[in-house]
Amino acid sequence: MASPFVRTMRSFHADSYYASFIGILISMFFMTLWFIWFFTANVSIYKKSTYAVLTSQEGIKTDFPSSPFGIVNTMEEKRGKVVISEFPIDAKDIIKRGQNASFIVEDAVTHKRRKVPAIVTKLASQFPQKKIAVELIAFMDKKIFKEIKAGTTGQVNIEVNRETPAKMVMRMSGLFIN
Repeated sequence: MASPFVRTMRSFHADSYYASFIGILISMFFMTLWFIWFFTANVSIYKKSTYAVLTSQEGIKTDFPSSPFGIVNTMEEKRGKVVISEFPIDAKDIIKRGQNASFIVEDAVTHKRRKVPAIVTKLASQFPQKKIAVELIAFMDKKIFKEIKAGTTGQVNIEVNRETPAKMVMRMSGLFIN
């Protein structure tokens, strides 16, 4: 009686596991990269304002940049326009002076959104309205400085925290308390 090809010694020698082995190695490499990203990447968490307006006031931020050896060489002054924004009262404990922010403005003509870097300079609580007023200095280049006029409204995003994706997943699932 003849045996089918699948059960012969020739078929066992003809099959190889190299393609499967290479595929498993490639998938393990990408899984390792994903795990490294998942546990080490920093994702910024922002608090968004309920209202923000650009004023005609100018603000100055003084900075003392130092060299890699800790020696202060010069004093740097950055000029910018003052932005007043409102946040819910629950943001009172997480917004601090010196935090990085961005003032997002939509152009009325082209409907193009612009993101202008800013920094938090003052905080003031408004308890009857249950809001917190935040003053920022928005640093603009000369072109944007001419195009965006005082009274322009927009939105302010303040970076309040940085977390890894793993920490975010654990917090959402209730495994991480804090």
